[in-house]
Amino acid sequence: MESFVSTIRSLYQQNETQQKPLNYSEIYNTINLNLDVFNENSDNLLNNVIPVFTLPDYTLPNMAILYGIISKSHIKNTNLNEIDAVATLNGVNEEKLLAEIDNLLKNSDPSQVEVACDSFCEICHFYSNKLVQLNHAKKGLLSINQAINTLQFDSNTGKINSNQLTTVHADLLKLSLSSKNFTLASKLIQNEILDIKKSPTSSFDSKYYLEYFYYSGCIMASLKQFEESLFYFEQVINVPATALSQIMIDAYKKYILLSLINKGKVLPLPKYTSRIVINQIKPLCGVYHELAAAFVAYEQDKLNNLCHRYQDAFERDKNNGLIKQLQNSFYKINIQKLTKTFITLSLNDMVAKAKLPNAKHAENLILNMIRDREIFATINQKDGMVSFHDNPEKYDNPELMHQLTSQIFKCIDLDMNIKQMDNEITTHPHYIQKCQANIGTGIDEVDQLLQ
Repeated sequence: MESFVSTIRSLYQQNETQQKPLNYSEIYNTINLNLDVFNENSDNLLNNVIPVFTLPDYTLPNMAILYGIISKSHIKNTNLNEIDAVATLNGVNEEKLLAEIDNLLKNSDPSQVEVACDSFCEICHFYSNKLVQLNHAKKGLLSINQAINTLQFDSNTGKINSNQLTTVHADLLKLSLSSKNFTLASKLIQNEILDIKKSPTSSFDSKYYLEYFYYSGCIMASLKQFEESLFYFEQVINVPATALSQIMIDAYKKYILLSLINKGKVLPLPKYTSRIVINQIKPLCGVYHELAAAFVAYEQDKLNNLCHRYQDAFERDKNNGLIKQLQNSFYKINIQKLTKTFITLSLNDMVAKAKLPNAKHAENLILNMIRDREIFATINQKDGMVSFHDNPEKYDNPELMHQLTSQIFKCIDLDMNIKQMDNEITTHPHYIQKCQANIGTGIDEVDQLLQ
């Protein structure tokens, strides 16, 4: 171990004395040639070796040691989910290990992380899963957020590319959902994804792509931003696939419920959705389609019976909250229909026509709808009458103009990004080669992209 420490430190110091840029690839290769040192006692590595490799200067050896400890300490069992797999760590001080990982994530050198980003990401995945398992998810939010910034750092420009998707994005969203703290997650989701972080040694695992959009949909649903939530779940369902994954099924179930809550009907999937996915996914979500049929047909008794009968299934799917909102939405849609027919209506009449439980429930629901600007109405407390009004918005206030300007600039940015991507594709050697190969074959550009 002393020889290993001496060798690594000399590699760093040698370049410093010669005033040459450090060759991190050479250092990383040297570490890989000495992996047997990680067979030492984990506590010895944490207590005596890690402190020698201070951060950020010695990021690579610090990261390699932590990755080695993690690799040998937790159960490698494909039958366990990722949370259960980290529940028991063998021969290691968990508290000390998590503290050292936290220090690494907050104080890493981006240039060194770039050389071994796969190991860095694996450490992030382990850290987030362990914190979720310990019910300490909130502790990891700042660390994982900093880890994302480290991975997104572009050494060529010296800036952080916030539009780049990394495998660690899903970790931050997972921690946010577990802790019910969405501040950092909301900021992360607002960044448009225009690029994917590429590893020099491996391809981007689609699992993390799916998890990013799935967790984003869950967070947006929790924040009652249903339009955005539907968009993210749609991305999960529309990932090109020859077979279904569980996360796609879960996303589709939530997509059905949110469509009903937000639009009053199940929105059709885009035409480019894989036919294999459509044909396989619908039979697996029969209960949800049955629920949707009752909702669209305004069959309240059937809707309530289905919600009660399949309560356990909805709980397993973690959709109980959406089911309650769906039942509430049923009443809201009935009330909105009444605003198109009546100018005034008593609370008791509204209970009967909208099929509400009682007048108190009707009053509370109407007040909430007025607050959320879903209807425009006033309630006369003396005689229990509800008066419906037209939308008072004149669309001439400064705030609305600011929103409109903001949306225009977003459209301009989107247009520029599309043109840039189009230019990158049309000038890519593989694309040009394929176009030349198809000249005279009758295959147009659309056909060749589908091949």
